[in-house]
Amino acid sequence: MFFFVGIIFACRPPLEFDASWSVTVTGVDTNCTEDATGYLNSYRYDIAYEGTRAKIYIDNAMFATGDLRGCSLNYSSASYLEDTAEGSFSWEIAGDADVEGQGNSCDLPEGMDWQGTETLTVIESDHPTVEVGCTYNMSVEGTFNVE
Repeated sequence: MFFFVGIIFACRPPLEFDASWSVTVTGVDTNCTEDATGYLNSYRYDIAYEGTRAKIYIDNAMFATGDLRGCSLNYSSASYLEDTAEGSFSWEIAGDADVEGQGNSCDLPEGMDWQGTETLTVIESDHPTVEVGCTYNMSVEGTFNVE
């Protein structure tokens, strides 16, 4: 039985995306910790559209879903569990971005095709220093990948 299930997953076609952006996520502020050290990481946001619905993938794993209205993309993630030695907590992200892809024209600064914000909110916590409801605010900026 397990062999058959493995064959089904091994034979799935690769994901196909409609658009892709290289983005940099930068921590702006937080009320979760006293440490003011900022977060900085780069990702490739691959998007598959179903009408105006958008599925955002990072490394072929779905990260968030949302709606595209003109140049405005509003999205949210599922909840994620973060386990540490001190305790665990769950968080989710809500994002808003102005995005410009191939063939559309939006009012974004020169050289930028994705400009927005993401807010990570802690929704559950048994970590002694991470409170439920605390937030991390991040800016997200990037460029469209022409392939």
